Amino acid sequence: MYDELVRAYGRAVLAWAGIPLEEDADARSRQLAAIVDGFGSAGLAYARAWRARLEADRWARRLVEDVRGGRRPATAGTALDAIARSELPSHTAAVELLNVLRPTVAVAWLATFAALRLTDLPEWRARLADPAGGRDRFAFAQEVRRTTPFVPVLAGRVRRRAEINGLVVHPGDRLVLDVFGIDHDPARWPDPKRFDPDRFLQAEPGAFDLVPQGGGSPVSGHRCPGESVALCLLDVTSRVLALVDYTVADAEVDHTRVPTLPRHGLVAHVPAAVSRSGA
Repeated sequence: MYDELVRAYGRAVLAWAGIPLEEDADARSRQLAAIVDGFGSAGLAYARAWRARLEADRWARRLVEDVRGGRRPATAGTALDAIARSELPSHTAAVELLNVLRPTVAVAWLATFAALRLTDLPEWRARLADPAGGRDRFAFAQEVRRTTPFVPVLAGRVRRRAEINGLVVHPGDRLVLDVFGIDHDPARWPDPKRFDPDRFLQAEPGAFDLVPQGGGSPVSGHRCPGESVALCLLDVTSRVLALVDYTVADAEVDHTRVPTLPRHGLVAHVPAAVSRSGA
C-alpha cells in the first residue's frame, strides 16, 4: 500500500508542478520518499536519504536552470514556472521546488495508516465513500493524524532565553516536542487510545491540542503550511479506499522506525476482479 501511494502521489504532484512525466516519474517519487524515510534514522537509512537529497537537489536545479535558459518550456501557472521566474538563486529555487514535491509524497505515510484504520472500521466505508461525506472524511483524516502522527517527536534548539511553564531555557538548549504525547493527552482527548473519528465531528481542537504537523497558526506559529493539502489528499484517498474491497495481510506496526510504518508497507490483498477492472 505504501509503495503504491508513493507512486500515486509522486506522479500527481510532478504533473501538477509542470514537470513532464516522461522522465522516470516512479523513480523520482521513490527518491523523494527516500529523503523523508531517512531523516529520523541513523546508519544506512540516513546515508540513503542524504544521497537521495543530493541527487534530487541537482535534478531540481537543472530543471530551474533549463527553464531559465530557454532549454525547457514551463507551463504558465505551474509551480515550476513560478519558481523559475522568481529572483531566487538557482540553488534556493531548487530547494523551494523540492519543498513542494517532497512533502506531498510524504503524505503516503499517513495514507498508509488510513488504509489500515479503515480495515478496523468497516462501518465507515459507506460514510467515506459518500460524495457528500466531506465532514466524515475530514474527521477520519484528523483521527488518523492524531493516532498515528508522522513522527512521535520534534526536536529544536533554543535561540533566545525564554520561560516555558516555569522552566527557563537558554540559547543552545535542546527542546523536544512530544507530538505523540500531546495527541494522546487524556486531558485533551478522552479515551485517547481509541480510534474514534466521531470525536472530530463533535468539537474543534485548539491550536495546540492537535500537533501532528506542528502547533499554532500556519501564518504566525509553527504549524506546517501544507497541513490543509495533507488533509485534502487524505480526503480523496480515503474515499477511493472505501470503494475497494481489500484486506491486509499483516497489520503489525514497526514502532522502532521513524517515520513509522506498518511492517512491509502494509501488504493489501485486492480481489482479482477488482484488480483487473483497474480500481
